[in-house]
Amino acid sequence: MKRVFCLGNGESRKGVNLDILKQHGKIYGCNALYRDYTPDVLVAVDQGIIHEIYQSGYAHKNVCYFRNWHSHDAKNYNLTVYGTDDEKVINFIESLNLKKENERGNSNRFVLGGTSLISMAKSVMKDKSKLDEYRKSFQTYISWLTKDKVQHIKEIQGGQDLGWAAGPTAIWLAIKKEQPQQVYLLGHDLNSKNHLINNLYKGTKNYSPVNHKETPSQNWIIQLNALIGENPDIAFYKVNRESIDNNCKVNRIQPQFHGHKNLVYITYDDLQNSIDKRW
Repeated sequence: MKRVFCLGNGESRKGVNLDILKQHGKIYGCNALYRDYTPDVLVAVDQGIIHEIYQSGYAHKNVCYFRNWHSHDAKNYNLTVYGTDDEKVINFIESLNLKKENERGNSNRFVLGGTSLISMAKSVMKDKSKLDEYRKSFQTYISWLTKDKVQHIKEIQGGQDLGWAAGPTAIWLAIKKEQPQQVYLLGHDLNSKNHLINNLYKGTKNYSPVNHKETPSQNWIIQLNALIGENPDIAFYKVNRESIDNNCKVNRIQPQFHGHKNLVYITYDDLQNSIDKRW
């Protein structure tokens, strides 16, 4: 039986021994998972976390799939990054300290992401009070490239990026590449128990603060619903921390998934029992 484990970063998977899971199938994960664990495949779609991953050196040795990962020639650096070759303009933009960049070394290509520097600079020129907001909430990211294991999501999706969130994108990739018979969904909590953000990495770099309101789940639900519905021959297991409780938004049967005969709700204890019995 070929299986894959697809990890979201919901708090329900806290404390799960991922090394044990890896003995029974490949692990696909997303975003800041790399800080704690090395999955078989890591997926990221948002610019901040993408460039964090790359600049950490993780992608040099480990397989990653990124969105909008387009490289540029170093010869075109000023025009690409600043939109001009004018030194005065460039010096002004540099003084704003809105750019996050790794060491170039001997690299002759780079990837640019995030918010446009020239747009932010023009806005600050009109209203200096915006600078603190930009420094806090917006950045331009520049990653100088070395030999790595990054692949572009678009290349796998037939030249068209579906535009999905990282978790569902990782599941899509796992199905496409591994062709499993079973897909286990861990940490795909979808909702929160207390109306605050439900994420293992909340309050850290490139994540919302701990007291931020919960992330709307509509897109995740639509995307997961499509994956389950379009793959009727694959058994999907949504792994929850607790038994089904329809009064709890995390542990309930998701009403949008009603009618899928290939979706089963299990607990982490159920998963452990399957492992103990060696499937």
